[in-house]
Amino acid sequence: MAQQTQADQLLLRMNPEEPALTSKEIINHIGDDVYIKDTIAGYKIINKSLKLLYIGDRYPNHVMIVILKGEKVNRELSLWKEGIGHFSGKAVMYNGKPAIIITNSVQVATRIQI
Repeated sequence: MAQQTQADQLLLRMNPEEPALTSKEIINHIGDDVYIKDTIAGYKIINKSLKLLYIGDRYPNHVMIVILKGEKVNRELSLWKEGIGHFSGKAVMYNGKPAIIITNSVQVATRIQI
């Protein structure tokens, strides 16, 4: 059996069909690997390798932050600014708010409804 890569492990954890946490529930899971589904209400581009996605409501009333860190992930997700998002990663605190740091575009998914 082939060894799983980090991307494979992330894909297995992030299944848009499985129950996801909302941004309001993430506060109870700081330090855990989490999978959330919620609304991207706004964003802020800090520089070409750092973008903040405000989840649950617009800044400054957002519930949590998704931090897109790294030039590659920001380039791959450059057009994504609003809508429903699925995110997988470790829950941390950032500037007093719960956050997930995204360093690989595999940690992000969207659901296309046909």
